[in-house]
Amino acid sequence: MRTEGGNPQRQDAQIELLGLCVTPLVAIELGKIEQGKSKKWIIFALFFSWLGDVLLMFHQEDPLFFLLGLSSFLVSHIFYILFFHFVRLKEMVKSRWYLVLIVALYYVIVIAILSPYLGEMKLPVRIYAIAISFMFL
Repeated sequence: MRTEGGNPQRQDAQIELLGLCVTPLVAIELGKIEQGKSKKWIIFALFFSWLGDVLLMFHQEDPLFFLLGLSSFLVSHIFYILFFHFVRLKEMVKSRWYLVLIVALYYVIVIAILSPYLGEMKLPVRIYAIAISFMFL
């Protein structure tokens, strides 16, 4: 595994360091969450976030790794959305309709600003931005 001008030992060390850093953080966070169905959503979200980081380390070798990393982060955001949804249900937090309008307006403005610069990434970025927007609701 060699990138242009890169040091393969350095990349190996980065991967090992990422694994060493993420594992204790996951354990700490899981200890904070009470047992129940919602805990599994956090476990899945953290796993796919970690996988996205690992895949992005290889994006210079093949652009496919960037899309795979982005997809992994998208999946992690979907799991976070599920987690937040179940917490809201459990805590009986009511939705506020005006937040949907604010988030939709923000999404439209950000996408309008970014779109001219996205090229072939326009669709993936729009889908990813929708997922992130749902996290606000």
